[in-house]
Amino acid sequence: MDVVEYDCVGKGRDPHSTVELAVRLRDQARQRARAQQDAFLAYDAVWCVVDVDDHATLHSALSLARRENVNLVVSNPCFEVWLLVDAMKRSGKAGDQSPPSRSPSSSR
Repeated sequence: MDVVEYDCVGKGRDPHSTVELAVRLRDQARQRARAQQDAFLAYDAVWCVVDVDDHATLHSALSLARRENVNLVVSNPCFEVWLLVDAMKRSGKAGDQSPPSRSPSSSR
């Protein structure tokens, strides 16, 4: 049986700050793992989810994530839409509707 633990942090930050925070938390977990000689304290993977909004820091966040081996998901449409569609599906109010697809005119 797989065990998954996660920390959900950083809401309300711009993409670059979100990735910086994830890197800092990952590095702190590695230090704790080494200090306590417990490899299970380190993160196996780091993921960040950010909206595609017009953030001036999106490109620098992508570069930083690549350099630091952080998985960065850019949600388009915004992440809240995906949560709403999922909640509707779970409650049976969405029928067979799929999440909105990205239209060619919305690509950047």
